[in-house]
Amino acid sequence: MEPWRKVVGVVGDSSYGELGEAFLPVAYLPVEQHHEFGMRLYVRATVPPGSLIAGLRRQIQGQAEPNLPVAGIKTMTDTIGASL
Repeated sequence: MEPWRKVVGVVGDSSYGELGEAFLPVAYLPVEQHHEFGMRLYVRATVPPGSLIAGLRRQIQGQAEPNLPVAGIKTMTDTIGASL
């Protein structure tokens, strides 16, 4: 039996994987309660996105976990373009 969860917020319908997919129910859980094989980090910037990659990689590996693989770095424009 799954443990009880406390609802802390509700979001509107959104696409989770690709833009054209149907809306499906999704629950967001704290990483401490549900470990995934991967995580995503989205960064909003006012500078060219490519200029942030090296610094973000250093911060993630230096602050979070030195052996943490950082892969699949791409801009939101590229991500949206791939789903169209």
